[in-house]
Amino acid sequence: MKKLIGIPLALFAVVALAADTGLLNWTQPQNYTDGSVLATSDIAQTNLRCSAIVVAGVRTGCSLAPVTVPGAITTTYSWPFTFADPKGGQICFQAQTQLVSGALSDWSVEACKTILPKRPLPPILVLQ
Repeated sequence: MKKLIGIPLALFAVVALAADTGLLNWTQPQNYTDGSVLATSDIAQTNLRCSAIVVAGVRTGCSLAPVTVPGAITTTYSWPFTFADPKGGQICFQAQTQLVSGALSDWSVEACKTILPKRPLPPILVLQ
């Protein structure tokens, strides 16, 4: 059985769409670990997971349920989430390719989105 190359599935970006939303983009692997060509039609789905929450340098688990994106054509997923800590931090994601045969790639390297701290608006000055 051929093994998938996990590294090419690395997430390219996690870009902000709006507050507490991440847009995940990735490219599907084009080869198996032995270098032979992986046909797009052999890819059944991409598995996505939130791998960590980082606040003030402390990594914790993520409570978001994993997501499955069917097929090999889709390479973008808009993932809504709530980042409750007012100090801000990072939320990190990983992806994995699953073949029609059921074979799985390794999980990709993490791609993380920085969430800015929540800050109040400035005061409004009124001159009289």
